[in-house]
Amino acid sequence: MTRKFQSTVVRVYVPYKPAFIAAALMSSLTAPAWTAEWDRARVDKVLAASSQESPADLINQNLTDLNLSGVDFSGANMRSITLNGSNLADADLSGVTLDLAIAPGVNLAGADMHAASLFSVVMTGANLSNAKLMGARIIGDLNEANLQGADLSNAEAAVDMRNQSMGLMNARFDQANLNNANLSGADLGRASLRFADLIGANLRGANLTGADVSGADFTGADLTNANLSGATVISATFTDIEGRDTIKGLKSVEGIDEAIGL
Repeated sequence: MTRKFQSTVVRVYVPYKPAFIAAALMSSLTAPAWTAEWDRARVDKVLAASSQESPADLINQNLTDLNLSGVDFSGANMRSITLNGSNLADADLSGVTLDLAIAPGVNLAGADMHAASLFSVVMTGANLSNAKLMGARIIGDLNEANLQGADLSNAEAAVDMRNQSMGLMNARFDQANLNNANLSGADLGRASLRFADLIGANLRGANLTGADVSGADFTGADLTNANLSGATVISATFTDIEGRDTIKGLKSVEGIDEAIGL
């Protein structure tokens, strides 16, 4: 006797979103979740039990709306963590893995995040003023974030061409406040900085190859030896910039003569 089995096909539909948001959503479907409630005391306990050989594991945890200001998370694995509206001002997040983090509106003012990994993060509207992001890897949504006075020197924020199966995964700083930020030596290749405030920013030696800076304000910024090859500069403002004669790739930028006053 022949038996026939009917198979069931389950389809997960993820509506169109930027690639990094879709990646974060898919991660939340597959990663294990701890259901116990979190508070600062529990976070402190987990961190106190960690070591360099056995870093704190906070993967996929929900730390929404917690006050974690000044906490030392250095070296912790915080992949796929949720930090919506949490306060991590002045926290130590140096070397931390924050890949796929969901953290819109998080307060990271003054936090030490040097050499941290922020791949496919959602930090829309986050407060990163005066944060230390030197050498950090940044791919994801930082639209409308406050990065005033932040240090992003030598940050790796260029598009990741190895992870494009879900669409372009780049750093997005649209309408972000980068006033007086330090972006010297930062790699912003194909990043989006549409209508960003870059007034007085330090972009010495920064790579903006293929970046979209439409509507961005570079008034008083230092662009000495910056590379703008193939950048989109529609309606961008370059008033009183420093290093104008040293900027690389200007011949490949459409409309740059009018924008930069050559």
